[in-house]
Amino acid sequence: MNDLKIEDVRVRSATNQDKNKIISLVTDILSEFALQPEFENAESDLIDIEATYFQTGGFFKVVEDNNNHLLGTFAVSPIDENTCKLRKMYLAPQVRGIGLGRKMLERAIRDARKSGFKTMILETMPVMKNAVRLYTRRGFKLIKKQPESPRCELVFALTLTEDE
Repeated sequence: MNDLKIEDVRVRSATNQDKNKIISLVTDILSEFALQPEFENAESDLIDIEATYFQTGGFFKVVEDNNNHLLGTFAVSPIDENTCKLRKMYLAPQVRGIGLGRKMLERAIRDARKSGFKTMILETMPVMKNAVRLYTRRGFKLIKKQPESPRCELVFALTLTEDE
């Protein structure tokens, strides 16, 4: 997959039928960083993706190659009418470094803006250095807010304005 190009991937809405592949991807990536999935907390949203995201005004996207291999995920869930939370932004190790993470983040921001959100927040861990760098380069600012997930230590926010 090292010769994969961004043009060779597609983004689509996840369904509950994708659940096992998504759980596997998330679990594998967390283990890279010596982290465990928390199905009673941070990963509880994966039990019923459609109810958690689509029925609440959010979205959950999967990124696949031309052979339907899952390469990444990103999701947005509403906090209130103006604020959303970026969730489940994960990218398979074999496709990192080609700009796909940046494209996924831009798509999440664009779709959140189209949904009417004014602010996007996210939670992450310092050990995920590349993710933190991606978010800060895009303009996310570290804020003083207690993370909801016990695993996370950092909370970032981005104002979603049209003139970005």
